[in-house]
Amino acid sequence: MESSADVTYTIGPPRPGDGGWVIATHAAAYGKSHGYDASFEVLVARLVANLLVPEDPTHERLWIARTDRAVGSIYCRREDTGIARLGLFWVDDGMRGQGLGASLVRTCLDFAGTAGYGRVVLTTTPAQGAARRLYARAGFACRRSHLERGFGVEYTAETWVKDL
Repeated sequence: MESSADVTYTIGPPRPGDGGWVIATHAAAYGKSHGYDASFEVLVARLVANLLVPEDPTHERLWIARTDRAVGSIYCRREDTGIARLGLFWVDDGMRGQGLGASLVRTCLDFAGTAGYGRVVLTTTPAQGAARRLYARAGFACRRSHLERGFGVEYTAETWVKDL
């Protein structure tokens, strides 16, 4: 159990219903803020389905942050030999600025180190300013930026990397 000045929260494995919350939250938020179409929701649903019952729980995990309800998420999954991917990072609007995001990122990085990964990668966009600042404070660096077409829009995708 962790706490900020205003609220106590836990970070742990998903409970029944949390997978649907992650999918709905990401689909609605990115649909509204980025104009992503339903193909993004399908991608998130596939990721969540694979992480709710991972093939290798010693190397892949989904966490949910909660107060009296789900308020955040993050995952770590195998990208390649020795490389983990961080994703589905989310902090509820009402919890932002209270240290929860940093706790979620730290949880993922600690797990990646314990699981034996030597590097963690993630993909984000310039529009994710608060998340990008958290990633930079955690030691990630943007290594690649390029235009992509997907989810019904064209957007700038950034690959961020942290060596453990």
